[in-house]
Formats: sequence, structure tokens, C-alpha cells
Amino acid sequence: MASIVKHFWPCLRVIIESVNNQQPITYGELAERLGLKFAKQEWTNLLDLIAVKTKRELGDDYDLTWNVVYAKGNKAEGLSRYFSEGDQVPGTTLLDPKNKKQVDDFERKLKNIYKYTYELKHSKVIKVRRPG
Repeated sequence: MASIVKHFWPCLRVIIESVNNQQPITYGELAERLGLKFAKQEWTNLLDLIAVKTKRELGDDYDLTWNVVYAKGNKAEGLSRYFSEGDQVPGTTLLDPKNKKQVDDFERKLKNIYKYTYELKHSKVIKVRRPG
């Protein structure tokens, strides 16, 4: 199987788009958008790299990979696989769907990510005119 890491930039673009739309994206939807045949991939290899990049550039509380979630029918429906808070290394803490505190924290922080990216998107400071 070819390394999924080669999809880094397209994957980052799709995740940013989904965050900007304030809509979670499932692993299956992400696979489809990247042109992959199956939703079951070595996501950890790719998403951990993206998590490191987004946390480094936006701050420890802004791991955009939290927006990639399990689909309906999964016991963790609507939740991310990992929940590495603050300065924890991405991919080190599994999100337990039975842990109410962890799920509540995840949902609250995902809302904060949406709010933060909305504010960035609408800030005059970061608007860049495209040529043409």
C-alpha cells in the first residue's frame, strides 16, 4: 500500500475547508475527497503530521484534525479518534466515547476551533487579495 502521507497537502486543504464550513468530515468523506478507495487507511500517519502543523501554527488548542470524525453507525459517531489536549503529542490519547467529560471537552473545544477559524476568516488582518 502506498504511503498515505503523500496526501498531506490535499488532506490539509480538505480539513481546513470543512473547519471553515463548521462541518465535521467523516473518514469516509475524507477518503473520497482524496480519491482513496477505502475509508480505512493509515490515518494516524497522516493526521498526526497535520495535527502537529496546525497546533504549532495556531496554538496547542487548535488541532484541526479533531474535525475528522467517525460516521454514523460507529460507537464513536461524530467523534474524533484522538483527543490530545494542550501540549500532548497528537495521536497519544484515544477519545473514549464512554467518557462524558472527555466527550464534553472535545465538543467544547471543537466549537472553539470553529469560532477561532471563523474569526480568522473574517479578520481584515489576514485577508489577502488574489491576483486577477
